[in-house]
Amino acid sequence: MENRSVKIKLGVYLFIGAFGIVSCKTKYIQVPVKEKIIETITETKHDTTLITKPDSTWYWAMIECINGKPVITQNKSSGKGPVLNPPKVNLDEKGNLDVSCEARAQELLLEWISKNKQTVTEKEVPVYIEKPLSKWDIFFLEFGKYASFLITILLVLFGTYKFLKK
Repeated sequence: MENRSVKIKLGVYLFIGAFGIVSCKTKYIQVPVKEKIIETITETKHDTTLITKPDSTWYWAMIECINGKPVITQNKSSGKGPVLNPPKVNLDEKGNLDVSCEARAQELLLEWISKNKQTVTEKEVPVYIEKPLSKWDIFFLEFGKYASFLITILLVLFGTYKFLKK
């Protein structure tokens, strides 16, 4: 008979232990962390015009005929400018005078493309959402309340019975 009462006690303890292990707890939905990388490449075309100042030079000369040939006897020039070298003068035997002495303003057009790379990293932090209790969860909560109350009363009555029986 005592063996049977030990089995009943063991069964009651296992029943209570099973309810203690499988408790109703709010379950969280696991949301994975999402990382988003945004890479922006901006290309900008730059252009500029460089203008140099106009430059000129002058040359003065006195030409005389000596032995039937033209010869430069006196000369003056303005010298070297920002762009021009001193004037080049050439007088040949036929009397042709060649002088190179003037230049126009020079324009240079520069173009280049610059690239700007910008990287933005966005992380989405998971937000835990409490899942509402299902009908079974509510049922087991209520059943556990009544079962624990009933077991407490039975233990008190059993203890009182054993105490009074002595």
